[in-house]
Amino acid sequence: MKVSLFQIPSGLGRTELENLVVSELNYESSLGVKSELYLLPEYVNTSFLPEAIISNSVSRETLSDYFLFELSKKYKTNIVAGLSTYSMEVGNKAYYNSLIWFHANGENPIIYDKINLCDLPPYCEKNIFLEGNGSKFIRYGDQIFGLLICYDVYKEDLFREYQENGVSTILVSAAWPKIRIEKLIRILT
Repeated sequence: MKVSLFQIPSGLGRTELENLVVSELNYESSLGVKSELYLLPEYVNTSFLPEAIISNSVSRETLSDYFLFELSKKYKTNIVAGLSTYSMEVGNKAYYNSLIWFHANGENPIIYDKINLCDLPPYCEKNIFLEGNGSKFIRYGDQIFGLLICYDVYKEDLFREYQENGVSTILVSAAWPKIRIEKLIRILT
């Protein structure tokens, strides 16, 4: 399976983001090397800023109307995107840091919500988002995928659960600023 990773800045406007994704899909199609799956970073629709999250989050109830859903069907490819989402709960908006799998065949999108919210200034996600409530497995072809977002990589129990359930590939969507990347490198070395 061919997978393409988009390393693009978070918080692009909808038009910029759509143009960038369409350009990449058209470019790969013109070369005859289309991927079966495209992974976009965390916060691709909002950025880390609370005001951007509140004003640009996508309604979970209307994901099948979102442009990435339409693009995944049109180009017959899977698009997995890190989006800030919201749902209406008891009359109020509840926000989630989500990873959405838009299926090539037009099935309803699958939503995974970040479990391990970052609580480090200036990105105190716990002040904005609700925590996710569990892992997410997706069977595609002969593979089982697990989904993680950013700081979820520090939850060892998620990796164990994925291993116990036959996950062959883990997709991690992240939008790490340079300081976080340097910290991860120190941890891994």
